[in-house]
Amino acid sequence: HVGLARRVGDRFEAVPLGVVSAGVAGREAIASDSAGHLYVATEKGLLVGTKAAKGWAFTRAPGRPEGEAATAVYADSGGRVWYGCGSESLCRLERGRSLTSDAEGLPADRWEAILEDLEGNIWVRSEHQLAERLPATGRFQLRTSGMGLTGVGLTGMGQGGALPPSTNTIPALALDPDGNLLVPTNLGLARRKGTGWEIVGANQGLTTNDISAVQQDREGSI
Repeated sequence: HVGLARRVGDRFEAVPLGVVSAGVAGREAIASDSAGHLYVATEKGLLVGTKAAKGWAFTRAPGRPEGEAATAVYADSGGRVWYGCGSESLCRLERGRSLTSDAEGLPADRWEAILEDLEGNIWVRSEHQLAERLPATGRFQLRTSGMGLTGVGLTGMGQGGALPPSTNTIPALALDPDGNLLVPTNLGLARRKGTGWEIVGANQGLTTNDISAVQQDREGSI
């Protein structure tokens, strides 16, 4: 939980957040949109940054209780900014307002990873749950199951499109070069295949089944 910095020349310099004295929160704490705004998730809420004559000027995102933590932030292709708000909700900034997803089928949880896939679906993840928001319905569907490991092997497919619950405490999401969702879990790296999942783990050459992060490089390698 530290502050924000930017690179100037060959050095980094601190960027004052101004309106709050709070550390940056989470692994996915910085995002920007096509209008050039900078969004920072902090322990005391989401900050919206605008480029000023001398650095950045930050204001609080509207409509949320003062002091409520923002757990992650993500700007989608449609101009909406999604962020985890507190320990129970997912919020989004849309047309200058903060809206929650409480009435869109998403259960209360601390949502710490957010990602849009190539079809415009919004995926969100907490420590134990994964959910997908379909553009056609505007509602979330859980993609984790209460069935534990039943019917799932390290090279098998999840039943009914559901990914087994994970105890991985560092939520993360990514896409592979073909646009398939990648989900690190303590069972291995889960890859979305159609309506199910392929689990890649130690049997496929990874050093462990307990995966905490995934990244695609410039050449498309995972």
